[in-house]
Amino acid sequence: MSNNATLLQAIAVYPESLNYPSIFAPEWLEQSQAIRLTRVAIGFGVVETLFVALFFYSTFKIGAMNSMHTYLMVPSYIVTFSHVIICFGE
Repeated sequence: MSNNATLLQAIAVYPESLNYPSIFAPEWLEQSQAIRLTRVAIGFGVVETLFVALFFYSTFKIGAMNSMHTYLMVPSYIVTFSHVIICFGE
């Protein structure tokens, strides 16, 4: 009989255990990794832009601006930077 009473108590409490904390609650903010993801995305965006700028600077200095890899760098930069922007939406 005590097992049935314990089971009924567990069933009665079960819906309350499904209540998730608010996203503004301090408990949720302590567990949130969003700020770390934002910092990493900003870092990747800065490093990516720096490398692309250095690429164009070096190709300009050696006089190879009309090569195929230079023309492919612009769309690839746009695509990869859009992946960095997607991190902010997650």
